[in-house]
Amino acid sequence: MSLDKVELERFIETKIENFAQDDGYPPNIIDHIFYEIEQSALFAGRYHRLVSDSAKGEKTVNPWIGRLVKQYTKMEKDKLKVPAQLSSLIETYTELK
Repeated sequence: MSLDKVELERFIETKIENFAQDDGYPPNIIDHIFYEIEQSALFAGRYHRLVSDSAKGEKTVNPWIGRLVKQYTKMEKDKLKVPAQLSSLIETYTELK
């Protein structure tokens, strides 16, 4: 696993921990996390480097990030292919419940 990938995993986990609320996470937590990546110059750069280094680009990296968010939040899939409202890194995401 590349250093960028490990660092991005830690960034995602930290953002999720900081996002924790008494009533749980919002269904659009994946959109929120991509927005957080996009807003950080450092991690946006790491994200784009992972995309460019991957044979399938976003088709590999974006689902990996979505799975990490699902894993860290312990939520389940709800609605598939919801249009992203916050992040321009993704077009759609899976809502979680």
